[in-house]
Amino acid sequence: MSCSNGDYVVCRGQGLVKVQRVERDGTVVVQLSVDDSDVLEIPAAETDKRLRACVDRAAAEKLVALVGKKDGKPDPRPWGEQYVDIQKALRKGDAKALAERLQLLLRVPAPLQPTVERALFSVEDALLPELAHALHVPVKKLKIRVHNGTPAFSFQDQATDLMPALIPPPEKLPKGWEYLGHFSLGSTKLVAGEVVEPDIEATFAGKSLKLSVTLKAKKGAWWAIKPSGKEWAGIFLHRDAGGGVEKWLKAAREVAKVSLEHGTFCVLDAELRDDRAFQRAPSVTQNQAIEGKGFAVSAEDGPCPVRVAHQGDEVVLVAVPRA
Repeated sequence: MSCSNGDYVVCRGQGLVKVQRVERDGTVVVQLSVDDSDVLEIPAAETDKRLRACVDRAAAEKLVALVGKKDGKPDPRPWGEQYVDIQKALRKGDAKALAERLQLLLRVPAPLQPTVERALFSVEDALLPELAHALHVPVKKLKIRVHNGTPAFSFQDQATDLMPALIPPPEKLPKGWEYLGHFSLGSTKLVAGEVVEPDIEATFAGKSLKLSVTLKAKKGAWWAIKPSGKEWAGIFLHRDAGGGVEKWLKAAREVAKVSLEHGTFCVLDAELRDDRAFQRAPSVTQNQAIEGKGFAVSAEDGPCPVRVAHQGDEVVLVAVPRA
């Protein structure tokens, strides 16, 4: 196949790649991931065999519909037979075959066995970036859409994609305050602290979690807000809390200190904190929701006091002063 610098194509066995350059002898140098600098050189004689064009938008929509089918059961065959078919699909890199395998894997009820989980993520890594590219949506958003309502990810909030419409920003804030966003608490436990990325030398690829304070908190929608130029790194207030922000700040009492090492503080639904899929997910982003079930803000490194205000025995506010 012919391609030019900057094109996105699919490398069989790898997934979506970006053409970095085409050498004079026809060798195609592709960037294996948009997020890193690893490259692969494909000789001109092998390009037709190893590269293919990405699916278009119409095909991507059909494949997403296929993956999202809610009926059907998981593959009943022994895992060894399934594994062979999954590896064949990964090597061939055909989008439809990968979509069919992913749909079956998503029918496996949670909690997933480690071998099944690894296979599922391998298929997703090979397929979803291509579909997201065709649909012009972030891979993370497409992954949430695909996971919602499936047995493999039964823990996930099915309203995630609808949250912006369901949870409006606060109508009034004190002068000088800003609204950062929102998240939804599905359990009654809110964990506060820092998500730390793992050592690149570590054998386990997931996050190291330093979310060290667990609080009994009210279910439902929470806002992330803060006063500009004040000492607070972040304030998280339940949507149903009445009486104004300043009332709850005055009532807040320090419950613990957490140690920050990477300039980020977050609150997170305990259910998400314990989920392996989250532990394997990409880095959290400051001043944004975390999977719709938590929120991260920038904060000073070092001991960080966590203050809370209660309504009855449930937290309705978490306030994090800067050092």
